[in-house]
Amino acid sequence: MTEADAIDIAVKHAEQQGWLWLEPVECKRRKRWLSNAVYVIRTNADKRGANVVLTIDAVDGKIREARFLSR
Repeated sequence: MTEADAIDIAVKHAEQQGWLWLEPVECKRRKRWLSNAVYVIRTNADKRGANVVLTIDAVDGKIREARFLSR
């Protein structure tokens, strides 16, 4: 799975939830000690508030965590 794939999954999930999707988007790959690597995606990355934050498994593409931070 690539960063672009992870962002596509995140966009679709945010749309389904009705969450606001603002640029810029930050996507970082993180290795976990005893599990698969994950992508952490954060929207509106240079601001506080109105952030969509998702953690997506880098191998199978499953969303491990998703939240909208209004402030």
